[in-house]
Amino acid sequence: MGLNLNIQRIIFNDLYKTTLTSSGKREIRQLTSSHALQIAGRAGRFGSDYEDGSVTSMHPKHMPLLHNLLREKAPEIKLAGLHPPFEKLEEFANVLGTKCFSEVIGMFIGLCEMNEKLFFLCSLIESQEIAEFLEDNVLCNELSLRDMYTFCCSPISSRNREVLSVLAAFVQFYLNRVPICKNDVKQLLKWPPKPAKNKEEVEKLENFHEILRLYMWLR
Repeated sequence: MGLNLNIQRIIFNDLYKTTLTSSGKREIRQLTSSHALQIAGRAGRFGSDYEDGSVTSMHPKHMPLLHNLLREKAPEIKLAGLHPPFEKLEEFANVLGTKCFSEVIGMFIGLCEMNEKLFFLCSLIESQEIAEFLEDNVLCNELSLRDMYTFCCSPISSRNREVLSVLAAFVQFYLNRVPICKNDVKQLLKWPPKPAKNKEEVEKLENFHEILRLYMWLR
């Protein structure tokens, strides 16, 4: 994200983030050097309005850590992540005899095996939580397993209820065989957005961006 934007300065609000383990447990972890470099690299790019960029942190106490992260060499990659394609989950669902997608994912996580010296299972918790939300809020039994897989792979956070609610609305449009036009999206977003004046309003704009990105991804 941000590769095609004219960004002069990147400001890190935090150098720690909440992540999900393979078992679904939430952990607070420090950004890795590669993550910090990936984000910082958006500031100043060849061919943009700002060929030179700057990077800083919101809080002075984070500056020493930020300096260290940007100077570190990226660690050697020792494991490759595996993410099951739809066909594998479909076979698994047929064996289980269920069309409940959240149940399929949960059982798959619990039963799959691999060479852990070479591979790790990419987290499916996000997709499982999206599936659970949709199953609770939409008539998902009318969706094919492939459609459910597509919606649950949406590039959104399963912790953001506002964005999840919009996804559920998109799914309902799809079930009703009604195309989603620009005006529908504007109505769901309560367009137009207002200039942000505080942190909560910035988060609201971030939700706008995530919903628009979701709409473009689903198209």
